[in-house]
Amino acid sequence: MDNVKKRPLVRFRRPAILYALLLVFALIFTQALRATASAVLFWFLVLLPILSVIYVLVGKALIRIYVSSDISKVEKLQPVKYELRIINASPFAYPFIEAVVSVPQPDGVRCTEQSLTMSLAPMGTYTVDHETSFRYRGTYEIGVRCLYISDFLGMFSIRLDVDIYQNVMVFPRKLGMDMKMATSATDIPNDAAKLVFSTEKAEISNIREYVPGDSLKSIHWKLSSKAVDGTLMVKDFNTNTSQSVYMLCDFSRAIPPEVFEDEGSRAAREKAEREAARKPKDKHVKLKTAKPDKEAKKAEAARKKALKRSRAGMSAGGVDTAAMIDEMIDSAAAAKAGEPSRKKRERKPLFGRKKAAAEIVDPETAAARAEENAKKRADAETQAALAIGGIIDPRYAPDMDEFCADGVVEMSIAAALNELRNGNDVTMIWADRRQEGGIAAVLLTSPEDFDAIYPVFATTPPCSEKENVTSLLPLITESLNVTIRICTSNLDPLSLNKYAAIPGLFGGAGTGCVAEVLLFNPEERYEDVKIRREYVEMSRIRLAQEGVDLTELVAVKDESGHYTLQRASR
Repeated sequence: MDNVKKRPLVRFRRPAILYALLLVFALIFTQALRATASAVLFWFLVLLPILSVIYVLVGKALIRIYVSSDISKVEKLQPVKYELRIINASPFAYPFIEAVVSVPQPDGVRCTEQSLTMSLAPMGTYTVDHETSFRYRGTYEIGVRCLYISDFLGMFSIRLDVDIYQNVMVFPRKLGMDMKMATSATDIPNDAAKLVFSTEKAEISNIREYVPGDSLKSIHWKLSSKAVDGTLMVKDFNTNTSQSVYMLCDFSRAIPPEVFEDEGSRAAREKAEREAARKPKDKHVKLKTAKPDKEAKKAEAARKKALKRSRAGMSAGGVDTAAMIDEMIDSAAAAKAGEPSRKKRERKPLFGRKKAAAEIVDPETAAARAEENAKKRADAETQAALAIGGIIDPRYAPDMDEFCADGVVEMSIAAALNELRNGNDVTMIWADRRQEGGIAAVLLTSPEDFDAIYPVFATTPPCSEKENVTSLLPLITESLNVTIRICTSNLDPLSLNKYAAIPGLFGGAGTGCVAEVLLFNPEERYEDVKIRREYVEMSRIRLAQEGVDLTELVAVKDESGHYTLQRASR
């Protein structure tokens, strides 16, 4: 991933402006004085860029880069040493060199690009030597993308594209698994099963109640008509076990929780995000002058009038008379306004006393109301989290995709090897953007076949949520008596509906189709583990009603220190 933006091939820096001004000054100085010293200065400035270009080109040709690591294939969490060496093989010093390198993050999650500034002495070397361990499987690129070599005055720089990388392939753990898994049953070879749509010629082995998805041809109409409660009875046939298993591996990212929000929740979330993104501003308190009351206003107005009249030459008696006249004018104006208008101005709100009385609440009642409101909010948040399968802890959100993809890969490897050891053929299908068409499919008949595809499958990167496992179902050519296992970490409502519809696409659960979801459940990375477990159990019941099994697998450490996959016990 390019985290550092690539600059132009040639880039001028700030000292170039100073050089241009100095060159203009030298030209004027030379023309004005016409002296030898001024001419020497001018020609020196003219030749300086040429010398700088030659200097940079020599460095571009003689700087060497080497990238190495002690191992190129390693299991995750194992230590890896890597070394970057930038060697100056020229006799000149280069004080301004910038290198864009791709190195692992301190937490070992992924490699990111960083910019390193260095100075190289003549025949000198700059070395980056570290040891790290990668937490997740995949292909990691360690190396140097480009160099920016500047001249000795720092006027300009030239980009040197090198693109020298050392790939380190990190593989997942190989977990043990020894479980007997259910498979479809048929008397017909799998190659011909897609051409047959009935089992009427097979021998009846059992009579049971009808479940959704059973074929109408399997219903025992005679016994069903005799049932008191009207229950339909279905015939099971004595068949052989199929030896073919389709295993669909889901590397898609989880669907964002925003998809399942209603309008109210979405508006509240967006409002909270806007408030959080808004930078806090310094609040300046502006003091306002207090407003004077009516009596103060009248006194101030009377004082101003008296002052104005006194300046006009009126006597004290005249001033008192004018003040009395002013008061009479004000009284007449108030009488002209009328009594109703005065009452209207002085009228209080009709329900003012009732509201004031209602606002007086007992402290215990207020505390009880606050507790009740808090409980309602908590219940609403719990129901919202339960509807989408739980909320991921924000601390684990940055690397959640890699963590889930690792769990799915390890579970898929163990499940595939378990099927092969039990004598079943396994057709593995998964989304891989590195392959032509974006999808990989391979038929495995023995553990040796799996070893051949292991390096490719084990380093499959996560894909987008649009490339989920249900998009791989059309690649299954059989239409009857199919065994499908889905290895996934996604159990959101949309994926759950698609899993439940699988038996109906292949003849129904009662016609030999076996559909099973092998779940990697990262419940420890959710805010509330209980909510996540409750959601998984609800999903298990929902899928069972549609004829789909949900098996949650966890890695358990045995006495020898090795990890094996077992069914989760809740």
